[in-house]
Order: sequence, then structure tokens, then C-alpha cells
Amino acid sequence: MKADRDVLEDHLQEYEQEVKGLKSYIKELAAQAERHETEKSQYEMDLIEAEHNVKYYEGEIARIRKELGGARGGSGGGGRHQAGTILPRTARQGIGSFVFSAVGFVAGAVLGWKMKPKSKESREPGDEP
Repeated sequence: MKADRDVLEDHLQEYEQEVKGLKSYIKELAAQAERHETEKSQYEMDLIEAEHNVKYYEGEIARIRKELGGARGGSGGGGRHQAGTILPRTARQGIGSFVFSAVGFVAGAVLGWKMKPKSKESREPGDEP
């Protein structure tokens, strides 16, 4: 149940950021169009799409808030973990990445060493570079 709540809170956070970005985009689009005296017909479709997306995300935000029961602070406070992940945070969060990057580095170094071109002294007289 807590994992479902965490997922909903992550979606809520993402959607709030989307709305913020879209509103900023709409404001800037209108300001730049006015500044450059652009005809509304040239940017009207972009404006309509952005406004439609704002309405969609605001509807999703309302739905998620209703589903969460109106209270967001129930699962440990406002500071959320990284958006887009379902897995809980662990004490050794980056150890897997470290191991994979170290193994990848060693494998790349060995492969690069094996593929290193021969030096001029070790080439046969008929070999082409």
C-alpha cells in the first residue's frame, strides 16, 4: 500500500512540475509573440495544445489528490525520493552502479588494449597499416 502511495505522490510531483512548465511556456509564448508582432494564427495551435495539456494535468492532479485523501504528508514528509522510481531507497543505493561501471571500465580497457594497432617495429614488411 505504501508503494502505491509513493507512486501516486511521484506522479503528483511530476504533474505539478509539468503544469508549472506549461504555464511558463504559455506566458513566454504570448510575450514573445507580442514582442515580435507575430500573427496569432502562426502560434495558435501551439497555444491551444499547451492549454489543453494544462487542463489535463490539472485534472490528473485533482484526481490523485482525491485518491490520496487530500493529505500528502502521510508517508514521511515532503522530501520525496527521486521521481520515476518505484523501488525504495536503500543504504547502498549506488553500489550496483559502481560495480557495473568498474567492470565496464576494466572490460573496455582490456578490449582497447587487445585492439591496439601494432607498432611500426612489430609489423611485417608486407603489412599495410
